[in-house]
Amino acid sequence: MLQTPPHTRRLFLALELSEDFKTALLASPVPIRNSRMTSPDKLHLTLRFLGNIPDGEEEKIISFCRQIPLQEPLPLLPAGFGGFPTLKRASSFHLKLKLVPPLLKLKKLLDEKLELTLKMPREKSYSPHITLCRMRRSPSESDLKAVESWSASQKPPESRAVALTLFHSRQLAGEPLRHIPLFQTPLP
Repeated sequence: MLQTPPHTRRLFLALELSEDFKTALLASPVPIRNSRMTSPDKLHLTLRFLGNIPDGEEEKIISFCRQIPLQEPLPLLPAGFGGFPTLKRASSFHLKLKLVPPLLKLKKLLDEKLELTLKMPREKSYSPHITLCRMRRSPSESDLKAVESWSASQKPPESRAVALTLFHSRQLAGEPLRHIPLFQTPLP
């Protein structure tokens, strides 16, 4: 269970995926034993994990999100698969995405606003990805072989992000982790 200090919310900014894209990503489960596929309601592209933000500060984030000019589509272009921190020691497996100019522009703008508004330092690097599954332990050699074969057979479609969303990541005792949208704005 997530431990969140009192009077804070665990927040992150993400791009929402179309239902068709989610369906395509989950059509063929990742063949790693002891893994749990991401549920469709939790599939997203994280732009920035914000952490535990004091109650009320989310209004500042919502305010600057409303001011962001979202005038061009944000393409989601698959670029292979990977694991964090590495595939051999992975705790999660993901679809990598190309860092295309519209995505890079939005990420830079969000980082600038967060630095000015919440005094959050800019992230040093950003690897756009969509988490497909989480593992309880690193994959075995047989899992790695199965994933290699599976990855070669997969052809994730290109897509577009459908919305910019501020999520509250909350887990109460005895309940599953929930991602609760606090603000959402559609993308062209």
